[in-house]
Amino acid sequence: MAVTAIVGLGDSAVKEAKTVCWPVPKNLDMAYPIKKVVINLSPSYIRKRGAYLDLPMLVGLLIESEQVRSKIETWEEIALAYSINTTGALVGLDRILPMVIHARKLGWKSMLVPLILLLP
Repeated sequence: MAVTAIVGLGDSAVKEAKTVCWPVPKNLDMAYPIKKVVINLSPSYIRKRGAYLDLPMLVGLLIESEQVRSKIETWEEIALAYSINTTGALVGLDRILPMVIHARKLGWKSMLVPLILLLP
């Protein structure tokens, strides 16, 4: 396994993303990069808690390793909030509405969020 470091005040769930993200590319017929990977969660002075950064980290990893070519030119304007499991399946998140509101306050123009299914 390649050396992966996550920096920027992440809690244990954020740091576990290394373990979650490592098998996903293989399950998607891709490869985890063999070079050293440093994931910088900025701003570094704000604590990050929870698994909502799993997919954004994986997407960044696959784009930067040129295994996925994005049709979106400016990812800097789009926030992602998803959790994933080791097979690459999306996992729903609790408290997504406050995240969307906060992202808008921070100036994000768009946000991709999990589809919420309402049960009768």
